[in-house]
Amino acid sequence: MKHLKMMILLFLAGLPLSLVAQVSNINGVVKDGAGEPLIGVSVIVKGSKVGTATDVDGHFSLKADKDKATLVFSFVGFEKKEIPVKGKNNLIVVLKEDTKLLDEVVVVGYGTQKKQEISGSVASINRDEIKAVTTSNLTNALQGKVPGLNIKQNSSEPGSYDNSFNIRGLGSPLVIIDGIPRDDFDRLDPNEIESVSVLKDASAAVYGVRAANGVVLVTTRRGTKGKPEITLNASYGIQNITKFPKSVDAYGYMELYNEAMANRGETVPTYDPSLVTSGSPYANVNWFDQVVRSTVPQWQINMNISGGNDRVQYFNSIGYYSEEGLWKANSLNYERYNLRSNITAKITDQLTAEFQIGGYYDDKDAPAYYPSEIFDAVSAQVPIYEVYANGNPDYLGYQYNDEKNALIKSSQEYGGYRRTKNLQVQATASLRWDIPWVKGLSAKALIAYDPKYHTDKMLKKQYKTYRYNADAKSYDVVTTSSLASVTEWRSNTATPTTQLSLNYETSIKNKHNLKALLLFETRKWETSELSGSRNTLMDAVDQIYAGLVDDARSVNGSADRNSNMGLVGRVDYDFLSKYLVQASFRLDGSSKFRNKKWGFFPSLSLGWRLSEESFIKDNVDFIDNLKIRGSIGKMGDDNTDAYLWMMAFDYPGSDKYVLGDQGLIPGVGMPQIPNYDATWYTSTTKNIGFDMSLWRGALSVEFDLFRRDRDGLLANRIVSVPGTFGATFAKENINSDMQSGFELVLGHEGKVADFTYHISGNFTYTLARNKYIESTPSGNSYDNWRNNQNDRNSNIKWVYDVRGQFSSMDEIYRNPVLDGLYTQYSYLPGDLMYVDYNEDGIIDEWDKQPLLRGNTPVMNYALTFGGQWKGIDLNVTFQGAAMFNANLTDRPLQFGGAWDIFMDRWHKIDAEGNPAPFDSEGTWVAGRYPSTRLQDPQNYGQESTYFYNNCSYLRLKNLELGYTLPKQWTNKIGISNLRIYANGFNLFTICSKDLNYTDPENPGGSLARYPIMRNFNFGVNVTF
Repeated sequence: MKHLKMMILLFLAGLPLSLVAQVSNINGVVKDGAGEPLIGVSVIVKGSKVGTATDVDGHFSLKADKDKATLVFSFVGFEKKEIPVKGKNNLIVVLKEDTKLLDEVVVVGYGTQKKQEISGSVASINRDEIKAVTTSNLTNALQGKVPGLNIKQNSSEPGSYDNSFNIRGLGSPLVIIDGIPRDDFDRLDPNEIESVSVLKDASAAVYGVRAANGVVLVTTRRGTKGKPEITLNASYGIQNITKFPKSVDAYGYMELYNEAMANRGETVPTYDPSLVTSGSPYANVNWFDQVVRSTVPQWQINMNISGGNDRVQYFNSIGYYSEEGLWKANSLNYERYNLRSNITAKITDQLTAEFQIGGYYDDKDAPAYYPSEIFDAVSAQVPIYEVYANGNPDYLGYQYNDEKNALIKSSQEYGGYRRTKNLQVQATASLRWDIPWVKGLSAKALIAYDPKYHTDKMLKKQYKTYRYNADAKSYDVVTTSSLASVTEWRSNTATPTTQLSLNYETSIKNKHNLKALLLFETRKWETSELSGSRNTLMDAVDQIYAGLVDDARSVNGSADRNSNMGLVGRVDYDFLSKYLVQASFRLDGSSKFRNKKWGFFPSLSLGWRLSEESFIKDNVDFIDNLKIRGSIGKMGDDNTDAYLWMMAFDYPGSDKYVLGDQGLIPGVGMPQIPNYDATWYTSTTKNIGFDMSLWRGALSVEFDLFRRDRDGLLANRIVSVPGTFGATFAKENINSDMQSGFELVLGHEGKVADFTYHISGNFTYTLARNKYIESTPSGNSYDNWRNNQNDRNSNIKWVYDVRGQFSSMDEIYRNPVLDGLYTQYSYLPGDLMYVDYNEDGIIDEWDKQPLLRGNTPVMNYALTFGGQWKGIDLNVTFQGAAMFNANLTDRPLQFGGAWDIFMDRWHKIDAEGNPAPFDSEGTWVAGRYPSTRLQDPQNYGQESTYFYNNCSYLRLKNLELGYTLPKQWTNKIGISNLRIYANGFNLFTICSKDLNYTDPENPGGSLARYPIMRNFNFGVNVTF
């Protein structure tokens, strides 16, 4: 017994020692696939509450039983990993990126969805892909990166934001920013953006009367739990023109002008090029080089801070962008400031408030004349007159056409200025209540208010031009322009929006998953504008009040307002994430209409994830995901003529009356008979497609077939009424059309050693067709074939078919020419040969054929590539479009000067190869354009296949190369991340050689427009 007691005492004494020996420190480090330490990784002992997180060097330490413990490692964006310790210490853990998790949740209309459970056609892009492009226009940053979102850059003018974009060729979409319909999407700072989603089919129907062209959803960044994180992003860049012709110099101008005189029948040249000197009698001025800079700078900087705790999270951002224009006078400058603050606060366990305020202020300081006027003056100016009289910059030299003096128009000093300022605020506050007695049910109230203030002020100065009088040694005034004038525009716009909603989400036995939404929304839009103008003698005092009292002045104003009200319902259901159903409706009303101001817009989408079926899941291991889906929905668009139901009057009307001895007095005019039944047009959208991912992301495919039918497009009915009727009929909902096509997205991602990469290509084909267009009945079969647009493809051009150029006068005599334009001097070698389709020996309207398309591309395509290797990252985007045409409307000597592209023309040379337009024995040399004339109706005056160019192109849209310094370096100086980068935008383009004079992205019409620019940027991104 004594020995037993002793053994028990020894056992009890040794028990704590054995327990201490089993619980000990476990240390280790967690890294990513590139070997960089991961900060903040959750490390938990499985089956317990014991845990910790990795520090700034990726290290962790905790106490557990080494022999029995299993550690669970988890981190946002990485796959969860479990590791049995098995007595080991100093563990090295490598976490693998979970790309599916990163892309799991997608923003959709009034909510979010897991990507795998989406049954509609939705595309999205995250902030890292957006920030890879440094540009003032956010729209440009999306170009080529979002399947189905087609973007066209019309101009690179600072502050113009001249882009057009559509979804699948269907027109301008509705833009939603943080749940609210908002404008000025292109002015957002890319550093503020979390994601952009594009609703391309019936999934947009929840936005009802404004969703006919699809919806773009922009979500700005929110704060996250954790210590404050400060990020600074700064870049500097230079720009130059992608492609643009220059104006001819004096020698080129004289050659073209003499040639035009010879082609008109003159026998003596007007100009002698040997007399060109630095001054009298002829100067040599290249007006393009005189006015346009070769490169211009741009700057961008953004600083943001985010963080929070369990109760409050915040994201605050401030950004600045600056850009200069092309004019050598340094007269075009643009600045923009962006500000955003998003705060989420959990007031109680059931009550959450969100406050979001964002906005921008921008200031554009430009010449008083538009870029089109300046470039028109560049091409029109005759380059043989001195820019300054006698070379003295104090005296502007007289020009052939002083009204088109490019130096005056591009300079604020000579021509005046135009200053445009915008202030936009977007403010939203919301309160969500998680109703405690019904699990999964929440109520939300939201109010948004978006005011915008716009001011525009223009001073056009009076200027004089001079000619130097050498004998008197004086400067004589030749031209004095009209009086100086001051014009101001001011407008204010306010848009309040309210939303009340109920959301319900539940899961029954982890099989049946249900989401439901009921939302009531109101929106108002109100604007007013006031403008005034006055002549002045003192341009030094640039105020309207300083204008002439008795001189002409004008005051104008306008005001408008409209409102919408809607009730939205939506139900999402899935069974085991396998069978997917989404049904929605929107009851929408618009103040723009009277009898038919309410509409009902339903939608339905279905999906089936075959990869979750056992016959695939258990037997075909290379299929990661396979889903087929289809949708149908009805939408509308009230962005059209408003108040057609009102009996409106014009004053003053177009007719005038004699009243006594007061002379002609303007009367009141009635512009139209009211249409009380006018309403929005409706759009029925159908989509069927599939998503597939194979071999763990090695190959992904998305394919969609789509069709949209629009009915009730507004148009004037063709009716005949006597002139005494005194009014016109209002538009009616009578026209209809259809767009259809397909969309394909292919992707591949992989890893080779330490190199990870991804490749994606997207292709969209859209064909537009008229179903019914109101028109007069056809008079005969030809009229029906030529002019009837019903049940025919739209975007078609009727033109003459050019089969070549005449090579000799004998060939001209033996072939048909344009009716009414044939004289001895009308046709020359190099002129266009048109096909005589009806073989009547005359070229006329009966020979035009539907041979070309308009300037809207039928096909849009892009290819993106991204890769990372040991801190080095590369992102590349190719983008292009095809199956569209655009014509050149400029011609040489049209207003005086000419673009240098017209030097490549048919012309005569002598035996030594010199230009010889007056030499009857001269030899004709072939060129791209016909021989020069002052008037040229048979070539430039006709729409033909020759001047309508094939504008298909492929462009290296964006390339960015970056390097992130190792964290073990940057952590020593208190920096958690440091990345340097260089990128380029619009780097090079492959297109038809016939487009050697202009950028194919904006090729049509006159060249008198601000060109597309190429950008090179260098920057740094620092996170503390």
